[in-house]
Amino acid sequence: MGEGEVPGMDEEMMEDPMMDNPSEEVLEPELPSDVAAAMEEELNEQIGSALQSIVDTFTREDDPIRQFMSLVWVRNDYYWRGIFNIYWSEIASAWREFPSDYELFPGQDDQNVNIYRGYGQSIIAALSASLPNIKFFPSDADSPDDLETAKAYTIASEAVQKHNSAEILLVRILFYMYKQGTVFVYSYPEGKEEYGIVETPVYSTKTMYQHDLTCPACGNVLETYDDENPETDPIETPGPCPNPTCPSVTGMQNPDGTFTPPSPIIPVVDTKEYSAPFIKEYQQNVKKRVCIEVYGCLNVRVNPYVKSQKDIQYLILSDEKHYSYLREQYPDHEAKISGNAGGDIYRSYRLGPDLNYYTSEALCTRERAWLRPSAYRIFTEDKEEYELLKQTFPNGCKATFINKEFIEAEAADLDQCWTISDSPVDNFVYSDAIGADLVPIQEMRADLDRLKIETIRYGIPENFADPAVLDFKVYAKRENKVGQVVPAIPRQGQSLKDAFHETRSATLSQEVPALTSQLDTDAQFVTGAYPSIYGGQQEGGSNTLGEYRDSAARSLQRLGLYWRIVNNLWAKVIHKATAEYLDNLLEDEKIVKAQGTGFVNVWVKRTALFGKVGTVEPEASEQFPVSWQQKNGILMTLLNMKNQSIDAALFHPENTSLIARILGLSELYIPGDEDRNKTLINIMELAKAAPLPGMPTIDPVTGAQIPGPEMPSIQIEPAVDNIPVAIETIKAFLNSMVGIELKRTLPLGYRNVVAYLTQYTTLQQQQMMQEQMAAAAAGGDNGQSGDVGPVS
Repeated sequence: MGEGEVPGMDEEMMEDPMMDNPSEEVLEPELPSDVAAAMEEELNEQIGSALQSIVDTFTREDDPIRQFMSLVWVRNDYYWRGIFNIYWSEIASAWREFPSDYELFPGQDDQNVNIYRGYGQSIIAALSASLPNIKFFPSDADSPDDLETAKAYTIASEAVQKHNSAEILLVRILFYMYKQGTVFVYSYPEGKEEYGIVETPVYSTKTMYQHDLTCPACGNVLETYDDENPETDPIETPGPCPNPTCPSVTGMQNPDGTFTPPSPIIPVVDTKEYSAPFIKEYQQNVKKRVCIEVYGCLNVRVNPYVKSQKDIQYLILSDEKHYSYLREQYPDHEAKISGNAGGDIYRSYRLGPDLNYYTSEALCTRERAWLRPSAYRIFTEDKEEYELLKQTFPNGCKATFINKEFIEAEAADLDQCWTISDSPVDNFVYSDAIGADLVPIQEMRADLDRLKIETIRYGIPENFADPAVLDFKVYAKRENKVGQVVPAIPRQGQSLKDAFHETRSATLSQEVPALTSQLDTDAQFVTGAYPSIYGGQQEGGSNTLGEYRDSAARSLQRLGLYWRIVNNLWAKVIHKATAEYLDNLLEDEKIVKAQGTGFVNVWVKRTALFGKVGTVEPEASEQFPVSWQQKNGILMTLLNMKNQSIDAALFHPENTSLIARILGLSELYIPGDEDRNKTLINIMELAKAAPLPGMPTIDPVTGAQIPGPEMPSIQIEPAVDNIPVAIETIKAFLNSMVGIELKRTLPLGYRNVVAYLTQYTTLQQQQMMQEQMAAAAAGGDNGQSGDVGPVS
């Protein structure tokens, strides 16, 4: 062992050895704690002031276009909630509702048909029927390490999606795409004790001494031992050298002709100093998961004139929180955090129609700003601030402000934290909402609905009567009866009907129903949401299956554009989140998956992360995400085809549970399903054990003993087992990712499962031979045997 060399230890795992040898430390003068704290506080104030200047400059420059775009986003929010009687107030710079007694909208706003929300929900439901599929590619297809890492990323991505309720995330992405267009996805690691705690050793080094006892006659090392003592006890008792050729054992012929006889020796001690690692302590590390949050344009602002994410210089995430929550999040800055009933106009935009008048003093506005290093170039004259930020945060930073007060700053990479949707049919990063073209149709539809209601409401004519002919006081006291006779005296020279007058009632124009139908058709065209995607009735057609398929194809052409945007965004988000998750992986993680009526663990191994992942691509399908109702229809169509090949695939043991779920009959008993579940349970037990040695046989030629085939630790039960189902289930398991991983990590368990399969296949072959022999015997008994002689 060389001096200072520690085999198997990474240098990064060792602390400075000087830490455990105070006598060897180079002591530097330390500043008083109050002076150091004052200097640090002054530096933080300088950084905070510089970052505040950058943020204020960007927001001031972009405010005019930001306010214009917010006008559209907030209006869409009102329409989503079914509020249409609104106007833009130049004084308040916000949308305002007309008073309920306003003559144009006399309390009828809640009586409109909200097609804007209806079409939005249909589109969201159609595109969120299933999650987008993504595929991780290895950096090198010929590298086993890269292939293993790509598989590990695939498994880890499933864990990340499970941790973040991926189905809900997808709905929120589509929700913001429909109302606001651009979607911003924030991903970050978060550690919690509920995720688990891992103890990791903390290594340090200490000085050790290697003592080599050597023979003074031949130099042979007699003994080596290590300890922390630089001195050794002197060896006073001589002893023989174990080397048979040593001069102290054989004697030695001297140059002068004399002979030195053999004699005992006293070993010579050679001491060497080296640094040895040791476990100083065990550190408890909280496991981390990657959290994914989805935001819209009202919460996130970026440079509005850029075309893609790589061009933006800043990103500001704004939200409102109670002051107690923020004090818990930033305990070192509690004195700066207090509620504020005011705030800028964007605060009312974010609170939306329901809370835009909410002026509670308990709310605080928190702004978190991510800045690229290029944003520091705002300081063209003050080079000192630029150098300060460039030196402190060379790769970018994240600054936090609460009610415009600087709280803290830390190094951060904007692209690592954020993923922005990219629309290929828009010129800039802020894209048009999916429902943008539906807004004018909704406004016209609201006017028509209001016109219909008012026409019906005021369609009952008003009657006038001559009080000289009809005594209203007497008439009011009479009880109304069917066919009653009311005495009345007309004026002289006039008939009774001349004393009464009925106003002319308004009549609904005949164009209104046609216009309403045309607006519905236009709404379908501009959104691409035809009745085929939400189960509505196809108007103006034959309602045949072919017509609905054509309608679905048209919907696919239009909504397929947005589905590609979602697929691309989803692949980027999950790629970032998965990489972040694996970077913070402290130990092997398992994912529990359902298999039959049982469960199986799928592991993410840290040893599988030595390779490299190339690209991640969305597996964009040419079809819409298929809902369970559509799967049910496809299944019934395939069953009605009565094709043997299709039936064999459908009724494969691995598909029985899926068929029950598609049919919506979870309690349905499917023959073979219980046999499959039993086989899976046995496989899990077999994987934990080694196979048993088989019965040996004797070679008739050599007489040598030949080991017999291995036997599984669990024996088959021919009387109760469904042999074909068991064979297919075991083969499917061995060829799955779990089976391949079992072969690599637990080869004995894999061999045990193979031995279990071998028993089934051997039994099946025996049964087939017996059936063939029985069939041949039956054929011989029914036929004629022997030669047939000539007929006379």
